[in-house]
Amino acid sequence: MKTTGERIKDIRLELGETLEEFGKRFNPPIHKGSVSLWENNRNFPNPKNLKVIAEIGGTTVEELHFSSLIGKRIKHIRVSRKETLEEFAENIIKASGNSVKTGKSNVSRWEKGLNKPNDITLQAIAELGGITVDQLLNSNPLSDYSTDELLQELDRRGIETKQLNNGWLSNHEKRRLDKYIEMVIRRI
Repeated sequence: MKTTGERIKDIRLELGETLEEFGKRFNPPIHKGSVSLWENNRNFPNPKNLKVIAEIGGTTVEELHFSSLIGKRIKHIRVSRKETLEEFAENIIKASGNSVKTGKSNVSRWEKGLNKPNDITLQAIAELGGITVDQLLNSNPLSDYSTDELLQELDRRGIETKQLNNGWLSNHEKRRLDKYIEMVIRRI
C-alpha cells in the first residue's frame, strides 16, 4: 500500500514536474526541499496544502490518504480476469451499458490510488469482479484475498510459528501473527 507521500510523488510525476515546479503551485510557493520531505514521509503538508495537492491530483484529501486500498482491489479484479489495462477499460464501458467513457490511463490511475472511479464506474468494476460496491470499498484488508490464499499464508506463517519455539520471533511478531490468525479464522 502506498503512503500519502508516495501518492504526492505520483501526482507530481504524472504532471511531469520537478520538485521546484510542483512547489510553485502553492500560495505561498513551497520550497522543493519541503516537497521532497512530503514525498519521503519525513514531513506532512498542512491541511491547506494537502487540499491543494488533492485538487491538483483530481482527488479528495480522504482518497489521497486511503484510495490505494480501492486501487489494489481494482487491480486484483483486473489481474484475476487476466486483462490488460485497455481490455479492462473496454469491459468497464460495456458493463456500464456504455454510460461511462474510460481508458487504460484512467484504470492505471485508479490502480495507483491517484483517483477514485465515479459511482457508475465503481458499480461496473464491482460487477466485473462479481462483488458488490460495498465489498469493493470495504476497508477489511482480508477481503482482498481468497480463503485459499489466506490458508496458504497461514501455512507459510506456520513455519514462523515453529521458529517461535526456538525464540526466532519476538513477542511483538508473535502478537501480530496471533492477531492475523484470529482474523483469518473469523473470516473462514
